[in-house]
Amino acid sequence: MTSIRVPVQPQILDWAETRSLQDGESLRAHFPKLDDWKEGAVQPTLKQLEDFAAFTHTPFGFLMLAEPPIERLPIPDFRTMPSERYIRPSPDLLETIYICQERQDWYRDFMREIDEHRRKIRSRRNTKDDRTGYSRTPRLSDLARGAPKFYRPCR
Repeated sequence: MTSIRVPVQPQILDWAETRSLQDGESLRAHFPKLDDWKEGAVQPTLKQLEDFAAFTHTPFGFLMLAEPPIERLPIPDFRTMPSERYIRPSPDLLETIYICQERQDWYRDFMREIDEHRRKIRSRRNTKDDRTGYSRTPRLSDLARGAPKFYRPCR
């Protein structure tokens, strides 16, 4: 079985190496042909490139680009003063932020589904059945403001 060779731009490999914040010795210990890949003498196999992406915490698709991307934080960065120079975010920080954003998106969709279900239940409910006249089902807008105190009467 022949292995598939993948062409990679040398500047992308340099970018991934500096982005990973790892020393060159550990990279060369795991990937002895890294210098040959950068010179263009040998192309890495698909498996080697996947391992390189995992080791450097670089998305695999980024290694296929023609030039290195400019990575910016997807949220405001309040860690430094505005007058200080921009520091490249670490791969671990970016990965953590992306995971949190995925979870927020999932939770937002989940709460919308719950709210739709509660609206259906609330519309079927009759206030004469409820002796207090207050709805016990919280609204999504109430939950977004914090802990609900009292609910408005059903109408």
